[in-house]
Amino acid sequence: MPKKNPKHQARLERTQKSAEIKRKRVYNWRKIGGGILICAAVGTIIILAAIYAPQAAKQSAQAQQARAIVDGDQVYINYTLTLADGTVKDRAPTADGTLFTISKGQLITGFYNAVLGMHQGDEKTFTIQACPAHNCPNYDGYTSGDLAYQQLTFDVIIVRIV
Repeated sequence: MPKKNPKHQARLERTQKSAEIKRKRVYNWRKIGGGILICAAVGTIIILAAIYAPQAAKQSAQAQQARAIVDGDQVYINYTLTLADGTVKDRAPTADGTLFTISKGQLITGFYNAVLGMHQGDEKTFTIQACPAHNCPNYDGYTSGDLAYQQLTFDVIIVRIV
C-alpha cells in the first residue's frame, strides 16, 4: 500500500473543512434570510398600523363631529342670553355647557330651530325679534314670564353631542 503524503492529507482536510463550512453557510443564510423576511413582514405591518390607526381615529372623531343635531338629541351647550338693552340675562354656569334635550316641546321655538343641524364645535349668534303687540303668530320666543315677547339674542357654542 502506498504511503500517504502528509502535505496532501492536510490539503485534503482543509478542502473538506472549507466545503463543510460553505455548506453550513448556505444553510445558515437560508435561515437568516427567512428570519429577515419574517421581520420585514412584521415591521411592515407595524409601520402600516402606526400610519393608518391615527387616521382611522381621526376619521372616527370627524364622523362624530360631523354629526348634526337632530330632534331628541341631548347636547351640552355653552350659551349667553342677552336682552335688547345689552343686559346679560342668563348664561351657562360652566365652560362645559348646560345639558339640553333638543325637543320641540321643551325649548322655545326660536332656540330649537336655531340649534337644529348644528355640529359639535359650531358657534352661532341668533336673535329672536320682539313682539310688542303680543299677538305675533310666528313669534319664536318666550310667551310668558319676565322675558315674554322681548328681543332675545343668544350666543351659542355646541360643546358636545351626547
